[in-house]
Amino acid sequence: MNFNPLASPWELYKITKDGLKAIVFAALISLIFEVKAELIIEPTNPTVCAGQSISLKVLGAETDISWEMILSEEGKAVGLITGDGPTVTYVAPNEPGSYRVIVMDSSDNAPVQATITVTPFSPECQLPPSPDCEHGDHWNAAIVIHSNEGDTGIGYGKTETIEFMTDQVRQTLKARFYCDNEIYPNPSQSQDFTWEQVGEAFEWAKQQSFFAKSKNLPEQPLVVVFIGYALPGQLLLKAEAGYQPKDFLKDYQETTGNEVVIILEASYSGSFIEALKGDKRLIITSTGEQLAYYANSGRISFIQFFFEELRKGVSYQQALQQTRALFGQLPSPFNQQVPQLEDSTQGTLAQTWCLNKCSGELPGPTLMVRPIGEVVSPNKQIDFQVDAIQAQSVEAWVVTPLIVNQMDSNGYSRQPPIRIKLRENPEASGHWLGSFDGFEVGGDYQITFSAIDSNNESLIDCYINDNPQANCSIRFAVDGPTMVYPTLESNYLNIPAVAVPEGLGGEKLYQTQLVKRPDSETRFELGALEQVVYNPLIQTVNYNPVTYSVSLLPHLNARLELVLPLTEPLQFEWVSMP
Repeated sequence: MNFNPLASPWELYKITKDGLKAIVFAALISLIFEVKAELIIEPTNPTVCAGQSISLKVLGAETDISWEMILSEEGKAVGLITGDGPTVTYVAPNEPGSYRVIVMDSSDNAPVQATITVTPFSPECQLPPSPDCEHGDHWNAAIVIHSNEGDTGIGYGKTETIEFMTDQVRQTLKARFYCDNEIYPNPSQSQDFTWEQVGEAFEWAKQQSFFAKSKNLPEQPLVVVFIGYALPGQLLLKAEAGYQPKDFLKDYQETTGNEVVIILEASYSGSFIEALKGDKRLIITSTGEQLAYYANSGRISFIQFFFEELRKGVSYQQALQQTRALFGQLPSPFNQQVPQLEDSTQGTLAQTWCLNKCSGELPGPTLMVRPIGEVVSPNKQIDFQVDAIQAQSVEAWVVTPLIVNQMDSNGYSRQPPIRIKLRENPEASGHWLGSFDGFEVGGDYQITFSAIDSNNESLIDCYINDNPQANCSIRFAVDGPTMVYPTLESNYLNIPAVAVPEGLGGEKLYQTQLVKRPDSETRFELGALEQVVYNPLIQTVNYNPVTYSVSLLPHLNARLELVLPLTEPLQFEWVSMP
């Protein structure tokens, strides 16, 4: 008769022989054996795809359980362990390899190790399971703050732009397996946020965390998104004085111990990094301490580009790198906009965190764009064909020199978006046709294509003339008459249209000439000044009463600042753009 006790303490065992119950000492007896516990990690030596996560569990542990990663000899990233107790989540690094994890407890049990094999990412890597919202076996929290408070410019469709960007964030959260009850506020609550409502949102997030912890449910970092307006160092929301975003963050983290991802879409958003940074925080802003820019109702914006990348299941770092690259491909002033990142762990969080776990791309249409013909002068037409078998609809959005050179003081274009709805011909063929003939002036034009399928999923892959493109766009340089821009000629700086704010959302336009002072190479005095009406063919630059400056982007890469504000005569200093 053989007896092999399991590695579990104080188990009750029944002895058998030859498959039959044995009678020992003429009576059925049970023997209790005390077995010393051994720690076991499940699954044993698992395999996981690069950038994805896996749940690890230790058996036989008692109290004060601690998990640690063993640093590799090469000093490579070894991944990240989140959570505590007997069950934790291991987030694999993006670099394949073998990595070791160790777990121990407060007893005399020997520590135990497991080797985790991280394989290169491939289409075979599994997406995270869709959460069961009804039964609550998956619990996260995302706060989407939006507001039109502080709008002082007269850009086209600004309210619709903020609504579009907000909707894009919500759609991406849903695509990344967030449930409706994990997103605050409810989609039906579309009114602008106030600071009081921001406080309510963080209280809601704390309740989300309390519930998850009570049910031992997995949590991802709290995601907080702000879309709206700002001044340097000040988010613009309706409220009484005294509210500070950092206070809400501090209270939430001290109460829950959770990590937070903060994403800010607003001009000057980089100016908030210093005040908001802290432990277990990842801060991503749409720009530095300058304007952020928007066109085509938000389809050209940081939020649109960034969340399109996050939707693919890549890390925050990868999404930001791709977004920066996309901005660099756009005409000025968009290519002046550089999104910022602050990581409390010197890059570890940004490299290992994704929007609700790291995984492969979600399904969606693939576009094959084939432009036909060439454009060499205004008033010509370009035809294009798009092959998108899975698409339910295909659109093209056009960025013209008029759109990018006519920005208001908040960074929104004064010109309406140009949208082209392609037609499928023949029906159900997957072949879509369209054309554009709005080349009014010379300069750079960009046409960006988008598509959705029957499940309202956005396009994933794009090819331009059989070449893969991250930004599904084609560009044309058109020869011809250009817009009228500011010019520097001899001792005169001519500004054909400068907008000066007047009242709430109003402005007046002036044509002005500045005269260079004979004793200085950079100082000018205000000369002629004449009020004019808006003309889309004349670039309108903006006077900022907060900084007492006039930006001359994009034609002249510089700005003017008042030397002594509100004194006579008005003197401006020529200052290079930062």
